[in-house]
Amino acid sequence: MMFDFSQLPFFDNHTHLLNVTNREIDLKDYMGPLNHGYVDQIPQNTWFNPGQNAGNNTPQWISDEMFRQSTCNMAVAKTWVHYLAQFFGCEETPEAVLAERNRRSMQDMMAYTRSLYADQHIIAEVVDAPHPMGDPAMGCFPCDVYRLFQTDPVVARLTKECETYEEFLAKFDAAVRHAIVDEHFIGVKCHVLELCANPPHHVGALEAEGAFRRAKLGDPEAKETVYMASFCHMMRMTQELDFPVHLHTGLTGKMTYVDTRNCDPLCFINLLNDNRYVNSHLVFLHVGFPFVRSATVMGQSYPFVWIDFAQVLPWQVMNFPSILEEAMSFASHGKMSFGTGAHGHPELNWLGAKIAKKSLEIVLQNAVERDFMSKAQAEKTAEDLLFRNIQKLYKIKG
Repeated sequence: MMFDFSQLPFFDNHTHLLNVTNREIDLKDYMGPLNHGYVDQIPQNTWFNPGQNAGNNTPQWISDEMFRQSTCNMAVAKTWVHYLAQFFGCEETPEAVLAERNRRSMQDMMAYTRSLYADQHIIAEVVDAPHPMGDPAMGCFPCDVYRLFQTDPVVARLTKECETYEEFLAKFDAAVRHAIVDEHFIGVKCHVLELCANPPHHVGALEAEGAFRRAKLGDPEAKETVYMASFCHMMRMTQELDFPVHLHTGLTGKMTYVDTRNCDPLCFINLLNDNRYVNSHLVFLHVGFPFVRSATVMGQSYPFVWIDFAQVLPWQVMNFPSILEEAMSFASHGKMSFGTGAHGHPELNWLGAKIAKKSLEIVLQNAVERDFMSKAQAEKTAEDLLFRNIQKLYKIKG
């Protein structure tokens, strides 16, 4: 192999809370997060509280036989076992890996987490969680932590509390402004493509005011009108305050959220072609998968649209070099980042970093061997994607 990027820093641009309590877990708990499909079938009222029990991600009504036949045979599960067996120096089976993991986690889970982060030189996490700034729950990460402010709960709360859209918008603006300017959240997270049945489009204050009373009464169309108006306002705020909005694109992994009209990232074209929004700062998570080409077109066409590989990394492991090469062939290498979309287990962050580096080695070696770029260009490109781009996005000094 021409390149070895294993020692380079890794800046994870999108993750969720980890469970770093000293505990013993079973195989379903350990490898359940590798299959979003099972997780998404859990009724909402039985879903775990991420702040209390993160990591218990597999419903117990799935039989052991089905779990082994399906989840344990996924490519990402095999890579998980393969790499962790190397890391632990144990037999390459799920049971042996789990046994060694439990031995370490029961003794000192935080020390084990630190060892994973040190192995892949994970220097920082951008965390998507509902907790307030300064919450001790962020101590689960043995690295620098930067926060995303979740706006969906604010929209839901203010829709109930406020009497007019004018009051709603003033308080929404104040909440976002306070989070970014005063509390130093580095961006926001919302679910506009999951929560709205229609593709993103301009909604002005007059239309939202007309729908607000019905939205308070629970009318779905009116609630969407108010939500979209608040999203449009936030798009303009990104230009004023220079912060990005993280949002899911493509199939998010949570099939109960999917509306086929909003899967393709091209659904943003009409809104971004409006001069009021063309310079809005957006991070397209999941690189629009399976609409990767659409996401790359959007990243190439609009100056402040970024592409992030969270969830595709590490879940699409065998195809990830191809996905990465597809994206890099057209979209700007200066507006790409690696998130992991990890949750619960620190092994997911570790695995994402490891796969990202290995995939960059493969893709950039191909580019150099074909004489599409020099070795020096490739080495700089790897550094940009692994950590420098994110530092520039959030104006973090390296």
